[in-house]
Amino acid sequence: MSRRVYAELTRTPGRFPSIDEIAAGLCINARTLRRRLNEEGTTYLELLASVRQALAVDYLSTSFLEVDDIAAALGFSDAASFRHAFKRWTGRTPNEYRAGAGTAGAGTG
Repeated sequence: MSRRVYAELTRTPGRFPSIDEIAAGLCINARTLRRRLNEEGTTYLELLASVRQALAVDYLSTSFLEVDDIAAALGFSDAASFRHAFKRWTGRTPNEYRAGAGTAGAGTG
């Protein structure tokens, strides 16, 4: 079930469906989806964070998008929230990560 939810979260980059939308697409109710994810040892929010992290790493490694633009694309309210989450995920700021990934360039972070 978690793989199916992950796939739904990555289907449309920049738009992340709610748990209710995903459940409806799977023809189950949200409560059942939560229970099944819990049985697999995960939650919708953990899967969403995982998708956001993977996309952030990809954007920082392969593009010259500004950190503000990456934050917006990942649904963060502002760049500061994105930087905080990215540092929590990786132990580095987005700009530190980008410098270490060998992609010179843009970003404010």
